[in-house]
Amino acid sequence: MILAVIIEDEINSQNYLKQLVEENFPDICILEYSKSVESAVLAIDTHMPDLLFLDIEIVGGTGFDVLEQVTYKNFEVIFITAYNQFSLQALKKEAVDYILKPIDDEEFSIGVNKALQRISSKKGLEKSEKIKIVSLNSTLLIDQHDILYLKADGVYTILYTANRNIISTKNLGEYEKALGNQFFRCHHSFIVNLKLIEKIEKSRSGEITLIGGEKIPVSQRKIATLNKLVKHAMKG
Repeated sequence: MILAVIIEDEINSQNYLKQLVEENFPDICILEYSKSVESAVLAIDTHMPDLLFLDIEIVGGTGFDVLEQVTYKNFEVIFITAYNQFSLQALKKEAVDYILKPIDDEEFSIGVNKALQRISSKKGLEKSEKIKIVSLNSTLLIDQHDILYLKADGVYTILYTANRNIISTKNLGEYEKALGNQFFRCHHSFIVNLKLIEKIEKSRSGEITLIGGEKIPVSQRKIATLNKLVKHAMKG
């Protein structure tokens, strides 16, 4: 699953982008729509998306202002705008593509596919869905689908599977980068397999119940993102 944010101040353009994504790229989950620089910066730093669909002229400034102000920057950008004079500036920001309105559907698909290739390469995902686990005593190769969740334990990480628990010498952040999109860091100490979530409870502090009964905490700021990811996964 690829996480995306649309930053566009025109409702019609928002709706058309949504339609294009849903019809052609079911693996992309749109987490939020933002109309202004302020709301876009908040959305990006909260959701930490893989991909931005970014307009140039938005409420409170420009798409370039958004890129300057965000703390989280590990995403790909596709500019979608009515203005052709900013393409060089977009190139300097290493944008994947610069698409002019009205949007050409074929050009859009080509741009998104380029972005998905970059994201996959950056994440280092393998078609085999295998992941290398460096444990205290050996190096293992296990199927990602077998992992229920991961828990930080100081500088180590404990990986929980249906059959065993593995203590790895890598930290949780390294696994967050290496795992596929079916995993989500729901808490600073936990990464969970989205496909194994049975229930999400929102109280003063959130909690996930996995199939099998395991309880996992959820950071308050991650609950909204998690709900959208689970709904998207269920649609697929």
